[in-house]
Amino acid sequence: MKRGTIAISTFVIMLVLLATFSLAIFVTVKYIYKGDDAVQDIIGDVTPGGIDRKESGLQIQQPSEALLKQFNAFVEELDRPHNGPCLLPYKLDLNGFSVLLSWGNVGWIAQLINPQNQGTHFPVIRGNKLCVVGDEIYGSDVYLNGEPIMKLDSQPSYYPAFDRYANDVGLFFESFGYNKQNDMRIAAKNFYTNWIQDIDEEEYTAARAELQQKEPKYLSESYLQNPLYNLNPAQIRKQGKRIVAPDYTNPRAITIKGNSMSINYGSDRKDFGKEDGGFLYVPESGKVCFFGTNWVRNANEKGIDNDVFQNKNDDRYILKKLSTCR
Repeated sequence: MKRGTIAISTFVIMLVLLATFSLAIFVTVKYIYKGDDAVQDIIGDVTPGGIDRKESGLQIQQPSEALLKQFNAFVEELDRPHNGPCLLPYKLDLNGFSVLLSWGNVGWIAQLINPQNQGTHFPVIRGNKLCVVGDEIYGSDVYLNGEPIMKLDSQPSYYPAFDRYANDVGLFFESFGYNKQNDMRIAAKNFYTNWIQDIDEEEYTAARAELQQKEPKYLSESYLQNPLYNLNPAQIRKQGKRIVAPDYTNPRAITIKGNSMSINYGSDRKDFGKEDGGFLYVPESGKVCFFGTNWVRNANEKGIDNDVFQNKNDDRYILKKLSTCR
């Protein structure tokens, strides 16, 4: 074969390889926009700041500088370590954009999505796991003043302390409106108990003293030292601790659109209001939660009454009850 023919053949092969490589890049990027989890993880792990859209050749509507600045600050807060319980203020005016937060192999992928449902930025949150003050708790122990009392599976089961300290547990249920034991599944109700609901310490202490008169005269030292004995919810709150935990659920994905959000728990998807006044909740180190909100009740499966976050004249206003993170 002549040298010129070889050169032409080599050139043709190079063109074919270049075209194949370009097509692969285009398909990969297109899958990213459709939300392919595996590709998102790769992109998030290698290039946390996102992809250069100019190089991809696709015409993607980009966020305004103001929105991008808010989004980046929002992600930074979600990623930064905090010692809870406390509140995290944030600002996110989406103006037709949305945010998809999804759990992947490298952490939580935060996608900023334009009105055409195309992703524009893909930073990764590795510092915290995300949660929601909403829906029902499953697959978790429930703690009262740090002591496990029950496990919430499809059917609740109870630890010995539940019966051993029945007077204290029963008084807690009655005082905080837990009408049945399954009410402890409701994450927002637990949050409301921890930080919002009024507690008359004098009345609660008097009721506890009356119950003590029915207890055995001599109690062991270990019995007296248990966190459930002589339970005082008002003092627990004053110490900045949660009375009951957990007060959140663990989602697989969160989609935020204006004043609403959709939560994917893996087996099902649920919709929530999100009139949260620009507040996130840090229940403990390593967790940052979004608030679901409702428009009717103090707290139910849909979340917390939106007035708690939006009405500064309400005695229940969140900043009157819980401080911001430092």
